Amino acid sequence: MRNIYSLFFILTFLAINCENSSAEDLSLLILHNNDIHARFEETSARSGVCKPKNVKNKNCYGGFGRMAHVIRQARQEAKSGKGPHVLYLNAGDTYTGTPWFSVHKWKIVADFLNLLEPDVV
Repeated sequence: MRNIYSLFFILTFLAINCENSSAEDLSLLILHNNDIHARFEETSARSGVCKPKNVKNKNCYGGFGRMAHVIRQARQEAKSGKGPHVLYLNAGDTYTGTPWFSVHKWKIVADFLNLLEPDVV
């Protein structure tokens, strides 16, 4: 419930403080992720290791690097005026699921999320 209030507050804040004079002028790109389950590396279609043949055929998915690239690119475009305002939401379930979490526990999740700088968690 707290996340709903946070989202409402952020959207209201954006609507009030945008330089645009009317709501119809507001463009907002909402980026959202959840249920990452510590899959910080790209995976195959069946969530296994992304093997070289998968990389070659562009059959690898997800991963922290891809998320970071998309989020940073969208924010840079917004900052330069070439893209809409960006609201990045992380709905949780980022922990557990891979050896990354088994070895590094919460620290790796916190480090990765701090790099992405979500607006709402």
